[in-house]
Amino acid sequence: MKVLVTGASGFVGIHLVREIAARGLNAVACTFEQPSEEALARIEGVEARVTWAELDVRNKSLVETVLRERDVDAILHAAAVTSAPSAVNAMAEVNVEGTRHMLEAAVRHSVRRFVFLSSGAVYGDVDASAGRIGEDHPLKGDNPYARFKMAAEALSRDYAGGHDLSVSIARLGTLYGPVEGRSPYRQKPSIPWRLVELTLEKRSVRVFGLATKRPYSFVDDAARALVDLALMRPEGGDTFHVGSEESVAFSRLLDIVGRLRPEVRFEPVDSIAEADLSMKPEDARPVLDGARLESVLGPVAWRSVEAGLEQLMDWSAGLER
Repeated sequence: MKVLVTGASGFVGIHLVREIAARGLNAVACTFEQPSEEALARIEGVEARVTWAELDVRNKSLVETVLRERDVDAILHAAAVTSAPSAVNAMAEVNVEGTRHMLEAAVRHSVRRFVFLSSGAVYGDVDASAGRIGEDHPLKGDNPYARFKMAAEALSRDYAGGHDLSVSIARLGTLYGPVEGRSPYRQKPSIPWRLVELTLEKRSVRVFGLATKRPYSFVDDAARALVDLALMRPEGGDTFHVGSEESVAFSRLLDIVGRLRPEVRFEPVDSIAEADLSMKPEDARPVLDGARLESVLGPVAWRSVEAGLEQLMDWSAGLER
């Protein structure tokens, strides 16, 4: 079986490629830019099952050529812009028109399965006191990224309804893990990643917003669930939450990292302006209910935030690849 991944050199994309290849399947890794050394290190040992292809999803004819030549069974569409200097234009071109190009070519070349990677951002700033929300929760789209994801979701449903293409939408929670970092297309890494980054640079870190809570999901676990989703054809397809249901306070992240790096001191401060790292009350998020995903995949094993942070710390310090 051959599975194509767009955005394959990115944070989520490279972990999808790794998971596909580790299962003994063939991964077609499509990327707009050359993968970094860090990204390539994530697929060491399974690289024989990875074929790289240059692909700009904005280029309709190039998308057509790649799908015609590669003869793939399934697509995991991860290519996206979350932030960039010309963010609005780039998001419209990549996140919406790029998705349209991929869907059109998938239909023409008889791809059996298409999974579109969306985001919990489509719900907007939902009050965390809601506890947990399901996939039927109202969509808000209170920023350009969220609105373009909503538009791409609608396109995906249109193609699922009008063609013999099995389409699912995966709304991701907040992911963290190796290779996350910053790029021109993703300028704001997760709090866990920034926290680990700071502790490798500083011996004293000023922090604000200790009580703020949100769920965090380790990227390897999300990749496993997404590949599972790409390899099946759920009745009705549609939309699934992909993320851990463990909600974690900022203070707990500090406690865990403090145990891993006892030489670092965390200093609470009274304002965001004073802080090296902060979480505002509006950064809190409700849990994305994963019951629908588990109804088709069975139980999804999400590692604890303690285990995830330890692995991220080892990776960042060069101890794990």
